[in-house]
Amino acid sequence: MMLIVNILILFLLYCFVGCSGLNNSDSDLSGEYNFTMYDSLNLTLASGTLVINEYSSNSITGKLSFTNVVNEFEGYESIKKEFTGKINEKEKMVLINTNPGAADNNVYFNLKIKSNRLDGDWYYTVLRQEIKYNRIVLIKK
Repeated sequence: MMLIVNILILFLLYCFVGCSGLNNSDSDLSGEYNFTMYDSLNLTLASGTLVINEYSSNSITGKLSFTNVVNEFEGYESIKKEFTGKINEKEKMVLINTNPGAADNNVYFNLKIKSNRLDGDWYYTVLRQEIKYNRIVLIKK
């Protein structure tokens, strides 16, 4: 009888420990990142810091600031200091909205989640204008 109880306890402990690790995976995005934005020729446009303050399974919020702007670019003035984002954990993607509350005149970061970095495209949206995609890389500090 005692053997069965011990096996049951070990099984429950194994399940508990195994399941508790789901939220502590590579996709924990909280923290501070250095980012670099590139133009269509892959030249550096700007760099700065992005901090993810709040993180849940499907959304993030935080602040960003520029430390160096080599060339002002379309959409630069529309980027706010605070951002929001939506996470797709299944696809390991995040979409950051740098001007919450505005669908037009906005810069978005469409990023792939990796172990210590996010990388993908940034793009500026304006009503009735072709969207141009350029590269952005964020590396966790």
